[in-house]
Amino acid sequence: MAKQYFDEAMLCDITNINIPQFYIGCLIANEDFTEAEKLIKYTLKMKGIDKSNIWFYRSLLSEKRGSYMNALKFLKHAEKYCFNSHSLDIVKNRKKFVKSKINKKSKEKRQAI
Repeated sequence: MAKQYFDEAMLCDITNINIPQFYIGCLIANEDFTEAEKLIKYTLKMKGIDKSNIWFYRSLLSEKRGSYMNALKFLKHAEKYCFNSHSLDIVKNRKKFVKSKINKKSKEKRQAI
């Protein structure tokens, strides 16, 4: 139902900069990764949108797909657009978390060999 409501909200006001951020989160939670990626690409072209938040979601999407290196790359983009210490702390903490996942994955591979 949430997807349907977000679709309707986007149709009513395509220029609203608040709706896409929440809609992207909804799409990722529902594992609609292709739709989320398309919306992210569109949203990054919108003026006035919080690009840090959108890049953060793009990182989360890559992480859910298992591409941790891409997730780190997108978190670097998110850092560029952070304009307060709170959002920067969130991005830095997420980078640490993703790096820890990479380290675990590397250790598991070494143990399997």
